[in-house]
Amino acid sequence: SRCSFASSRMVTLVVFMYEPEARRFGPVSLLDDGSVQEGGPLRQKSVDGDVKVVDGKIRRGALDLTPAFAAIDSLDVSEERGEVAFSAMKETSYDIGLVSTDGSPISWVPSDPADEIDVQWAPRGHKISFIVRTPSADFVRTLHVPTSFQFSVDVPFGRVSSLTWDKPAERFAIVVESVDTSQRVEVMKYDGTSRRIAIEPQQRLDVSVEPLGGGVSLRPEGLKYGEKLPLVIWMQDGDLNRWDASRAALMKGARVASLVVNSMPGSELMSVLRSTLWIDGSRMFLVDTRAVPAPSEALPGVTIIRGSPDVSPQTYRRRGEIIETPFGVVKSFSAGFIADQLKGISLPNASHR
Repeated sequence: SRCSFASSRMVTLVVFMYEPEARRFGPVSLLDDGSVQEGGPLRQKSVDGDVKVVDGKIRRGALDLTPAFAAIDSLDVSEERGEVAFSAMKETSYDIGLVSTDGSPISWVPSDPADEIDVQWAPRGHKISFIVRTPSADFVRTLHVPTSFQFSVDVPFGRVSSLTWDKPAERFAIVVESVDTSQRVEVMKYDGTSRRIAIEPQQRLDVSVEPLGGGVSLRPEGLKYGEKLPLVIWMQDGDLNRWDASRAALMKGARVASLVVNSMPGSELMSVLRSTLWIDGSRMFLVDTRAVPAPSEALPGVTIIRGSPDVSPQTYRRRGEIIETPFGVVKSFSAGFIADQLKGISLPNASHR
């Protein structure tokens, strides 16, 4: 749906495009029969008890179990094994370690260049699980500690928000979202087999997803021969693989392609984009969704939309190819504005005063 706002004090017309926010899941419970229930205890990533983090160290009572780390993402204690599994910043990434609650040298799980986070013990069976977070996918890894045998399950262009084991430790459920699909719940055996969707996503885009220029591209399925699509570059802080309702609204409302990136495209990337067969280099937009964007220099032939602290509510300001809006509406404004621009509607310049 769309709504527009008018101001009597200035020539202003701001068009918003809203896609209802898809449901997001809190804790879920996985029952022994494989069914999923919403609700359940929120798993703490650290322990506020006998074993806890103090000054960057994992400590049991007065005994330091580890040296100090720059950061600790998560830890979990197996009373059965008398062992702590933890994720700590080691050099340039988070790695998984194991240490005895009585004090012992740390045993590090063979590391991955990417971050290994959200570690937890399965309820039984001497297994741990953790998430490997890479730019293009999350991986769920389960490790049988006594044998060091691992299983790995990938979530392409996706992010795992939580993982819950069943009591027998034979299956786990993950809450996951992808750049093209809103949150859903999947269930599988500990080795990744018998994988199924237990709770369907509320929203999904019918798009092809692939890496492009250090980012993630989305383009409509069924591209016609010789067809060239307008491109919207979404620049944001951090994670590229999460679902975004405003981007979904635009891609459902207009036939466009999207590219999600972490930094301002340079001349080399722009050259690649303009030479890509299915991209219309004459119709390109950049939406800077960062909370505190650095000053964006103009990109020739690209309309840039970004937030600004000095733009009044319900207005936008245009300076050449740079459009500024209040921070809170950058994404929704961009979705509606770009859709209307591609339909040939020319909105007035809202900076008139």
